[in-house]
Amino acid sequence: MENLHITVSTKKINELYNKIYNYTQKNYHNYAVMVLADFLEFEDYKTELGNIIDEHDILGYMKTDSIKRRDEIRQICLNIFRLYYGNNAVKKIYSAY
Repeated sequence: MENLHITVSTKKINELYNKIYNYTQKNYHNYAVMVLADFLEFEDYKTELGNIIDEHDILGYMKTDSIKRRDEIRQICLNIFRLYYGNNAVKKIYSAY
């Protein structure tokens, strides 16, 4: 697949980074992944992450399967983000996690 490398402003990348970083620092990793899925407008992943968040709230802990799936979604989103926005942008966003 060919890289698209859509131009996005540094300001937008920094805003995304800050949102993800703030959630990660508060140990809200599910929400940090949700921010990236929302930025990419991946409705199916947002719904799945919402279900993971609900399950976590109900149980009071994260099941291993849920953690694994959340991490898979994050990696898929980062890979697609790289295709759209390039290596430098994805490195910045990845560092927020």
